[in-house]
Amino acid sequence: ASVIGLSAAAPANAALTLFQQFTGNYGLSTDGAGSTASNYTVNAFVPVGATVVGAYLYQSTSQIVGNQPITFNGSSVTFGPQSFNASSGVNQLGSARADVTSLVSSVINGGAGGTYSFNIGEGNSGNTDGTALVVVYSLASLATQTIAILDGFSAVGGDTTTLNLGAPVGPGFTAEMRLGIGFSFPNQSSNVSVNGTQITSVAGGFDDGPG
Repeated sequence: ASVIGLSAAAPANAALTLFQQFTGNYGLSTDGAGSTASNYTVNAFVPVGATVVGAYLYQSTSQIVGNQPITFNGSSVTFGPQSFNASSGVNQLGSARADVTSLVSSVINGGAGGTYSFNIGEGNSGNTDGTALVVVYSLASLATQTIAILDGFSAVGGDTTTLNLGAPVGPGFTAEMRLGIGFSFPNQSSNVSVNGTQITSVAGGFDDGPG
């Protein structure tokens, strides 16, 4: 089986590019949240005995405000450069990535397993559309699979991305796609189609607004 995880964010103004790829006995946890409040939580589900090999926090903002101050479990985190979606207009939507592997692994590795909650503090909640946490972990009992994290933005007209999987596609193959959608509104929801089959016409939602 193969699992493909996608998240929006990081280098310059580029569409989806491969940031990290793991092939082997790996698992994936993703969660996103946003709020008009300055504090909330994001979660990671990791089974007992697993070891965190990578954890990344993404923030969603805009070109005008740039990266915003974020604390993760009380620690300030440093984000890389914003990646802008040039097709989103003058006030380009952007996102950025921070490596929080050491902070996440110190909580999860050797822990009881299950759901772990991490506190997010937004220094200026009015300028941040939300955050997302991506956690990749290893566990010997898991089936071999490929996990790919793609950064950047999805072009409005659609993107084509090539990945090298750990094994040929055959009987029993499954694929899972997870999207990090930084900003949505009823008239800005995303249509997602795979191989011509529409998966959804309402990806995303009115994330951190009061309505």
